[in-house]
Amino acid sequence: SKATVSVLNWNSTSPPPPSEMFRAARVLRTAATSAQGALVVHVAGKHADRVILDVSDVFNRVGGDILGSRGTVLGNDFSMMMVVKCPHEQVDGLKKNLGELQDMSVWTYPSANPDVVYTVPHRHTVKVIRLTGHDAPGIVQHYADYLTQRGCRILNLASEMAAAPFTDDPMFKLRCVIDKPIELPDEVLEDGVEVVSDIIGVDVWVETLS
Repeated sequence: SKATVSVLNWNSTSPPPPSEMFRAARVLRTAATSAQGALVVHVAGKHADRVILDVSDVFNRVGGDILGSRGTVLGNDFSMMMVVKCPHEQVDGLKKNLGELQDMSVWTYPSANPDVVYTVPHRHTVKVIRLTGHDAPGIVQHYADYLTQRGCRILNLASEMAAAPFTDDPMFKLRCVIDKPIELPDEVLEDGVEVVSDIIGVDVWVETLS
């Protein structure tokens, strides 16, 4: 654009007005974004420090940018998921370099609309469901099934095995953050969650995320 050309050619004696500089910055940012490909990258390995160091080094070498990431220890492995942008011409090289990392498993696939960040719709409520109990098959599936039927969207879910107080018995713990539609009354959600908990034999708490 003319604004971009003006800014790129300015000198110290005749800088462009601030309005042109802001317009040019938007043009350059848009051009840079459109020239990049976005990937979801999932990496698992035994050592968190090596996973983070080696993977971030690969991204850096191809001009990649990590837009968001989550990592945690699951069992005996460190698992990390990232949304990454890099120049289109570097995408194949990025995948190749990731696949050559030692002692790690890597999966990649295209990201859909990485610049669109989900926000909770107006008047919806964010709820947190916490549960604890003896481990049993199907706990997560039961809750996911109920929440889906009620039109709730799961925003975050984390579970782990932890020792119970006093006895050290292995206990299953889960924390689930959901987007609850306004049409679903709080008491209906809580009553349903209680019914599911009674069926599978766990204790549950529901609270509003402030």
